Order: sequence, then C-alpha cells, then structure tokens
Amino acid sequence: MQYAQLSSGTVCVQTIRVNDQTKRRILGRFGEWLASVWIRFHGYGIYCHNWRCKAGELDIVAFKTATLLFIEVKTRWRRTHRRPAEAVVPAQRKRIIRAARLFLHRHPEMALNRTVDFTIVDLVMTPWPQITVIRDAFRGN
Repeated sequence: MQYAQLSSGTVCVQTIRVNDQTKRRILGRFGEWLASVWIRFHGYGIYCHNWRCKAGELDIVAFKTATLLFIEVKTRWRRTHRRPAEAVVPAQRKRIIRAARLFLHRHPEMALNRTVDFTIVDLVMTPWPQITVIRDAFRGN
C-alpha cells in the first residue's frame, strides 16, 4: 500500500496494474461502443452486441429497412503500416460467416426482406478517433 499526504489528511492509494490483454479488451469494447454510436447516428438500429455461439462471435448486428449488417469492429491505438481491417483474415471471415448463418437460423425474422451485408468498422484512436466503414467487406456465399 502507498499513502498520499493531502491537506485534508492521509489517504491510502492502491495502484492497479493492468496487463496487455486487459488493455486490448478495454480498447476493443470502447471501439465497439464508438462504432455503435456511429451506426445509430446513421439511422441503423442495433439488434445485439457480442452475439456468441459455437461458431464464433458477432461484434454488432444492426439493421435498417432493407439491410441486415453483421459488423466486425477492429480498433487500434495508432496508425501502423496496416489498417485494422486487414486483421480480418480469411479464417476469421469464415468464423463470422458461420456465426451469421447460426444467427439467421435462430432469428429468421431478422432476414425477412433484407439483404445481408458483412461490414468492417475500422477505428484508429490517435490523434483522435478516425472511423472507416467498409460496407460489403466480404461475401457470405
């Protein structure tokens, strides 16, 4: 324990150490929150966040009148030589497609009269949040 001396008295201060995995999880959740704000601002409704099944996870499932979006959010602190969206490799795309198929099997009403769109939201946080939305990023044939 550390103690800090303040004019109002002595206060116990505890330092909390956060590992890199926790930092990445916090950054990812914040990126998903920012993406959901952007999605709502552009007129989409959000059906669910972090939908999980045996095939994988869908970060955000959103909808508009004639479109159902399965959204993968990729967030990075700073720009590097690669865009965050490039981290969605073919194996992850297959997992997203399998999860989307299971989602539609369990919620068939969501697909009625709607086209399905796999979207990637690419966020870079520095110097300020920069959002790039890649609609129809890949096909779920």
